[in-house]
Amino acid sequence: MRNTYFIGGIIFIILLFFGCKTKVEYDSSKLLDYDIVNRAEQMRNDTTSAIYSVMLKVDKMPQKEHLKNTALKICEDNKRKYQKFLVNYYLPGMNTDGREYSIVEFYDDKLKTITVNNYVLNTNPTTIVK
Repeated sequence: MRNTYFIGGIIFIILLFFGCKTKVEYDSSKLLDYDIVNRAEQMRNDTTSAIYSVMLKVDKMPQKEHLKNTALKICEDNKRKYQKFLVNYYLPGMNTDGREYSIVEFYDDKLKTITVNNYVLNTNPTTIVK
């Protein structure tokens, strides 16, 4: 059992040193300004994952295409290989410990889902984006 964890740990460390498997293509004209406020890495069931919490610097509601392109750039900039890569977006004024405005999920460098949680705008009265 210890050998399984040891081998899994070695594989995880090796994967951390590799960049995205393929060059990520994004449209630089559709990028949002942002700050990465938290990064988390984990390995579960032989799947390496990264979860990035990102505070957007916007004054109007972002379009899905802009969310996607910004997430692609974040993946490219971080030059690490993950099987699962999540970008959790927050709007200005939102608590990053709470529910995110949007989630962009990649699996094996392919876009899997883009989810926008508009209902969080009703539960975050300090959000300054209209």
